Amino acid sequence: MDFFVSIAQGLSGPLGYLVLFFLVLALSAVLFLPVPVFAVVVAAASVLDPFWVGVIAGIASAIGELSGYFIGVGSENIFKKKGKEGAFYNQSKGLFQKWGFWGISAAAAFPVTPIDFVGLVAGALRYGWKKFLIAAIIGKIPRCLVVAYAGKVAINKSFAAFAENPVWGLVVILAIIALIDLYYFRFKRKRITASKRKRK
Repeated sequence: MDFFVSIAQGLSGPLGYLVLFFLVLALSAVLFLPVPVFAVVVAAASVLDPFWVGVIAGIASAIGELSGYFIGVGSENIFKKKGKEGAFYNQSKGLFQKWGFWGISAAAAFPVTPIDFVGLVAGALRYGWKKFLIAAIIGKIPRCLVVAYAGKVAINKSFAAFAENPVWGLVVILAIIALIDLYYFRFKRKRITASKRKRK
C-alpha cells in the first residue's frame, strides 16, 4: 500500500505525465520479471486523467518492449541452431508469417500473453522493428486504458465505501492489491516452471 501511495504522490506533480512515461518505459524494458506496471498505471490514474495515463503508458510500455526485440536480434544465431532450437525457429517463423502484425498487437493487448517472448522471437526473425513497435502500441494503449479506467473506478468506489464503512473500503483495497500480486505471482511461477523443464 505504501508503494501505491508513494507512486501516486510522485505522479501528482506538474511533471506527472513525463514521470509516468519514463517510469513505465523503464519497467517495461525489464525482461521476464513481474514488475508492477499495472500498479503504476492504476496509481497514476488516481491522480491524473485516466485517458492520457492509458495513452502515455501504452506508448511507453510498447517502446520498453523494444529491449526484448533487440536482444532477439542479437540472438538470431541461437534460434537458428539445429535440432529442437531449429524446429522452434521454423515454427515461430511460420506463426509470424501467418499472424505477423496483428498477432503482435493481440499479444500486447492481453496480459496473459508473453509479449517479452514475442519481442525476442520477432527480433530473432528480423521482423521490422518499426512494424513491431506500431503493432505493440496498437495493443498496449487499449490495455493500459482499460487498466487506468478500471483502476480509477475501483479506487473511487473504494474511497466512497471507506468513508461510509472503513472495514469494507479496506477489504476492497486489499482485494485489488491481492489480484495484482496474484497475477504477477502466477506469471513468475510459470516462468520458473518453464525454466525447470528446459533444464531437464
